[in-house]
Amino acid sequence: MLGSDLMEILKRNEKYNLIPTDVDTLDITNIEELKETSNEKKPDIVINVAAYTDVDGCETNRELAYNVNAIGPKNLAISCNEIGAKLVHISTDYVFHGENTVPYTEEDETDPINYYGETKLVAEQFIQKNMNSYLTN
Repeated sequence: MLGSDLMEILKRNEKYNLIPTDVDTLDITNIEELKETSNEKKPDIVINVAAYTDVDGCETNRELAYNVNAIGPKNLAISCNEIGAKLVHISTDYVFHGENTVPYTEEDETDPINYYGETKLVAEQFIQKNMNSYLTN
C-alpha cells in the first residue's frame, strides 16, 4: 500500500525515472537476484517499503517475517552499498516498547514487544552494519 501511494506521488514529477518493483518482479530475499537487478538498473536511490506487516502473522510465520523484514533489507543494504546507491528504509514504531507519552525519536532506546518489531529492528541493525550511507525512518 505504501509503495503504491508513494509511486503515485513520485510519478507526478517527470524528473524521476522510477523503477517500480514488487514481490512478483524482484525477490529482495534473494541476494543474487537483487545484485543482478541493481547492477543492471544502477539506481541512485532505493526506497524500501517492502515488509511483512501482519503483526499476528509474524508470530506464527517467523521465518517468512525474518526473511522479508530483516534479510531483505540486509540484502538491499549490501547491494546499494556495492553500487553506491542511497537506501531509504521505512521502519516502524514497533521497534519501541510503546509506553512513551511523547513521540519517539531515532535516539530513543529500542525494545520491541513483538516479533514484527524485532525483525524490523534487526533490519535497521543490518543496514547500519552493511552500508556507508543510509537513511532510516
